[in-house]
Amino acid sequence: MADPREDLSLRRLKKFQSFYSSWKKLSPEEIRGVLEELREEIRYHNFRYFVLNQPLIPDAEYDRLFRLLEEIESVYPQWMDPS
Repeated sequence: MADPREDLSLRRLKKFQSFYSSWKKLSPEEIRGVLEELREEIRYHNFRYFVLNQPLIPDAEYDRLFRLLEEIESVYPQWMDPS
């Protein structure tokens, strides 16, 4: 049986793709929400890749998500998550 999170993850991935170039136009509150969703998405893909050995997205797409996280955290270091 397919994991229902897979469809959700792919839809969210499309959402994050729209943020790659436009996130700086959002309010700090909106950016913080994106940041939390982005972290959750990265954790999900880490689990699929490292624990299940069933990646859902290509490495290059994961790298883009992670770079987006790093970019946001570089602008808002007070929101960095050490984990």
